[in-house]
Amino acid sequence: EGFGLLQSLTYVDFARDSLSYLPDSFCELSSLEFVRLTKNELESLPERFGDLGSLMELYLDGNRLSELPESFAGLQSLTVLDLYDNQIVAFPTCLNELEGITYLDVTENPFFAECSIDVAQALSG
Repeated sequence: EGFGLLQSLTYVDFARDSLSYLPDSFCELSSLEFVRLTKNELESLPERFGDLGSLMELYLDGNRLSELPESFAGLQSLTVLDLYDNQIVAFPTCLNELEGITYLDVTENPFFAECSIDVAQALSG
């Protein structure tokens, strides 16, 4: 719960740690640039996740996420986002605002809605 005390932390790797949730204090790590949460049991992210404005690479593959918080639009430094193998059923509209994304993996999610035209155009170049 005391993540907020680690203000200088830039790199976090909690891959395969059976995490089922992230405490709200995780969102106070304002210097984070790299986060790997691969193959955990996360079903949701804290609402304030978008406060991680320095984040450049985020790996959430192999979890149980069904949606992303709207605050995700605040991750303007993000260039890499891996959402492979989650439970996302609709393309997250908050991703439309992340213009710096150079790598996005959303495969192996049970999509029922199609990408918006803005996202499709952005991904094609």
